[in-house]
Amino acid sequence: MIESTLKTPIGTVRLWGDDKSVFALDLPIHKHSFVELFPHAKKQKSFWATEKLEAYFDGEIDAIDDIAIAPAGPAFYQKCWRQLRRVRGGETITYAGLAKKVGSNAIRAVGSANARNPIALIVPCHRVIRTGGDIGNYGGGVPAKRWLLDHELRHAR
Repeated sequence: MIESTLKTPIGTVRLWGDDKSVFALDLPIHKHSFVELFPHAKKQKSFWATEKLEAYFDGEIDAIDDIAIAPAGPAFYQKCWRQLRRVRGGETITYAGLAKKVGSNAIRAVGSANARNPIALIVPCHRVIRTGGDIGNYGGGVPAKRWLLDHELRHAR
């Protein structure tokens, strides 16, 4: 298990994974932290996933699309997270739209899946907005969500 940190325009991001997948990512002001889940992780300055995140923050917003992930969570959450990864940078989806794509009317359940996303940013829950266009909340803070959405719009292909 590897733990790595990366300084970004939205603050320091911490992530955990191995040579194949990322398991968790902490945003600077996350309400919860994954530190206690990986107490024996080997801290490394460089990690293959941090290189992809650096490219994302440098404007290659699709650099995070092929990062292999292995988040822990219930089947419904996994389904939501897989669908979220299909929302491209520069695009958004509403909670209702995401619920429809996963075959559910349970908009609140989709919101819960977003709130419990252990790999925010790579599983781009920041791309989910409210019906009507309000950007809504974000575990990493509304200013970070606004920055990420603006960044992706600037660099979308």
